[in-house]
Amino acid sequence: NSAFSLVGGFAIFSIVGNIAYNINAAGGSTTVAEQARAGTGLAFIAIAQGMTTFGDGTNVMSVLFFMVLLTLGLDSTFAWVETFMASIEDYLERAGVRVQRWKIVMVTCSIFYVCGLPYCTRMGNELLDTIDHYVVAYFLLLGVALEAVLFMVNFGWRRLAVSVRRATFGNPATPDGRKVSPELFWQFCLVVTVPVMSLFLFVYMLQADFQTAYEGYPDWLQGIGWFGLSLVLAAVPIGAVLNWNGKSELPSMEEEEECLKKLFEERAASVSKAASGNADVADIEIATALGQKQL
Repeated sequence: NSAFSLVGGFAIFSIVGNIAYNINAAGGSTTVAEQARAGTGLAFIAIAQGMTTFGDGTNVMSVLFFMVLLTLGLDSTFAWVETFMASIEDYLERAGVRVQRWKIVMVTCSIFYVCGLPYCTRMGNELLDTIDHYVVAYFLLLGVALEAVLFMVNFGWRRLAVSVRRATFGNPATPDGRKVSPELFWQFCLVVTVPVMSLFLFVYMLQADFQTAYEGYPDWLQGIGWFGLSLVLAAVPIGAVLNWNGKSELPSMEEEEECLKKLFEERAASVSKAASGNADVADIEIATALGQKQL
């Protein structure tokens, strides 16, 4: 995934640099930074314009590129819709309500379809950019920071190490379970780098948007963005209060380590049983050979 991102970055900025060069050569004045539009602008404007530089292969490259975008979109849609559906089904199950899955899928996808219609208007691209910036980017940074804090307070490094060993125990490459190493590096990342950098970027973006309106969009569009951000931020404490029961639902560390210990004991017993069986077979073969020799 990282290699794909690096190669894609070189390809994309080569195209964007060529676009900037051609504009300047024609007497215009622009920079790569101005042409490298983030998000949908990069995908549907800058790169789409770059497709015209492939000469006779323009049509083929354009079809391939937008087919890639289509398949990526479908793949992402399946992933987050399944996640959202699982949350709804869990909630209905706890509430004692039984509804056929296809009905839940139909209602949910219909609601999402209606919610997506405003993005198809003439201001849809700007609206999508605003929601992506204020809601997605902000809340992603805050969510990562909060998860890091929850990890430190509730889950803990010791439980993570045991959980990883249990999950990978018995694999051909890690018969004893994978050990998280180097420990100091990952502890520093989870305890310091992730929460500190995420919160820093969150505050930095917040300060920048307070000083200058994002992308110079009109006030009503900025208001939609701030309102959406307020909703998702309010959902955090409300959800915490509604679901807080005063204690963790995680099993104790003693239980976690006992489960890992049982895995080793079960494997040892299995190996011992197999060795005993092989010894019995060997004894039978020896006895048979001796009997045939006597005959």
